[in-house]
Amino acid sequence: MAVKDAAFKLTNRPSDPKAFEEWVETNFKQLESSLDLLSTGHLPKTYVAPFRPYDGMKRYADGTQWDPGAGEGEYIYYAAAWHKCG
Repeated sequence: MAVKDAAFKLTNRPSDPKAFEEWVETNFKQLESSLDLLSTGHLPKTYVAPFRPYDGMKRYADGTQWDPGAGEGEYIYYAAAWHKCG
């Protein structure tokens, strides 16, 4: 399963007990793929500023819908402002 985004959303549990095992396996595979992306430093592109940023938060801004100040790229939040990395 190729996952391009680290977002993970648990699907609804099936009502059929026979389908439960497959549901668990599918969700664990998706979760594993998402965690693999995050553990390698993947930052999905963000189009909206986070609601409550905190010091140390990192985001990859799209630079158009959300531009923290210097266009598209990776930003870190500290001292009450977004700062472009690199």
